Amino acid sequence: MRVFMGCITKNLGERFDIFKSFAENLMAKLPTLHLYLYENNSTDSTPQNLRFWSESNSRVHVKSEIIAKEWFLERAKAQTYTNDACRLEIHAVCRNKMLEMMEADGMGLQEDDVTIVMDPDIKQTWPTDFLEQVCQHYPKGVDALFANGLSLRGTYYDAYTYFDQQYPFGMELIHEDRILSEKYPAIMKQIPLDGPPIPVLNAFGGLAVYRSSSMRGSRYAGVVTKDLHEMNLKFMRENPDHPYVKAVKQKPETHYHGAQLGLYLFDKDIFYRNNAGYNYPVVCEHVPLHASMRMKGFDKMFILPPLIYLSDHY
Repeated sequence: MRVFMGCITKNLGERFDIFKSFAENLMAKLPTLHLYLYENNSTDSTPQNLRFWSESNSRVHVKSEIIAKEWFLERAKAQTYTNDACRLEIHAVCRNKMLEMMEADGMGLQEDDVTIVMDPDIKQTWPTDFLEQVCQHYPKGVDALFANGLSLRGTYYDAYTYFDQQYPFGMELIHEDRILSEKYPAIMKQIPLDGPPIPVLNAFGGLAVYRSSSMRGSRYAGVVTKDLHEMNLKFMRENPDHPYVKAVKQKPETHYHGAQLGLYLFDKDIFYRNNAGYNYPVVCEHVPLHASMRMKGFDKMFILPPLIYLSDHY
């Protein structure tokens, strides 16, 4: 079994030492683990810190770049009113570069490969014993295990990325007010650490562990993709009476109204909404990745309550 661990970062600052301690603790327990870090455009000591780390540890692989703001803007489908590129699309570019680093070293070519994806800007460390056990004994038939991402209040924080059978869509399809008032309070609650795995359509929570072969070849995106569209259509066909499906079927009736709200993508079956302050239907970058996996049949995805990630979200 080989373990690949991928992270993206920028201006990690004083949290570099905290993450380094966490990662080296995990590497000590998993001798086949190699760490892949992609960084760009930092204005602090992060590039130097990463370079020194990789020079002193052959299992740490780093790629640092300087990318002009205009490069992202030229390639972005979504922009802010201030003509800035979509942050989610920028994250997707970076995460795909991270994936390319790992795939170039053979990630997913062996059936028992495991891949960890983690946000490294942690404020504190926590025991890695359970994460080690998950990697050592990855359950058969499972494609992705997501962390119980804990806020400072001890509740699950990542409602933006969370989709399940009850809440299958986000702001790209359902009015933002409804998502914020209905979905978010239902998701941002305490998940018992001894609870059973929770089946989901999508999640992240700051940390995920994948069967590498299930993940290989799929890519992140910050906007609605063809695979995500097909997944949405499939859910709508299978659940015609779902209240969210009924809401999606309520479409603009005039060109003026439609142009204010969003646009059709790929066909005229689903109208997508501009959201989050962008002029295009955007989504968290993890959502298209997991949609691509699901459309290939790699759809066994769960939140694992004892697999914690400590965030500084409130």
